[in-house]
Amino acid sequence: LAATLCPEERSRAEALRLPLARARWIAARGLLRQVLGEHLGRDPAGLRFTVAARGKPALADAELSFNLSHSGALVLIAVAARGALGVDVEGLRPVHGAARLAHRYFTPAEYAAYAQAPGPEQDATFLRLWTCKEAVLKATGEGLGAALGGVEVRLDPGGSVMLLRLGGRRTPPGWFLRVWTPRPGYLAALAGS
Repeated sequence: LAATLCPEERSRAEALRLPLARARWIAARGLLRQVLGEHLGRDPAGLRFTVAARGKPALADAELSFNLSHSGALVLIAVAARGALGVDVEGLRPVHGAARLAHRYFTPAEYAAYAQAPGPEQDATFLRLWTCKEAVLKATGEGLGAALGGVEVRLDPGGSVMLLRLGGRRTPPGWFLRVWTPRPGYLAALAGS
C-alpha cells in the first residue's frame, strides 16, 4: 500500500512519530487509493487528489464522491458516483470531558438525549451523536468546531437516527443519515445527499 502513495502522502506519513500511527495512516490512504482505483479501473498510484475550498479531498480528474475515516485498526471508505458523502467511525471508549463537549457542541435536544442516557450508555450515546454530526459535516465539506451546532440529529430508542437540521436550517430534501456497528466496539455513521 505504501508504494501507491504520492510523495506528499509519503512525507505526511513519515512525519508521524509513532510507528503504529504511521502504519495505520499508510494503510488507510493506500486502501483508499486501491478502492478508488478499482472503481475507476485505474492504477491506484496514478490517482491525483485535490482539495476543495473547505479542505475536503476530491479526485483531481474524475467525478466520484468518496470519504474516508479511520479509528484504531478500522478503516471505512464510502464511494458514490455523485452527491455529497461523509463517513465517520469511532471506537467505543470512555470520552474524557464528554459532558463539557456535549454542552458546547450539541443542540439542546441532543444534549438532553445524552444527559438522559443511563450512565453506562452515556459514552456510546455521545459517540453516536458525534459520529453522525461529523459524517454530515464531512459530507458538506465543513470542518468541525462552530459548525457542529448547525447540525441537529435525533436518536430514536431503536437505534435509528434522523438528520433534522443542517446549517441551522431544516434538512434539504435528498439528505440521508445512517448509523451502524461495523464491528464490535465501533460506531459508524454515513451521511450524504
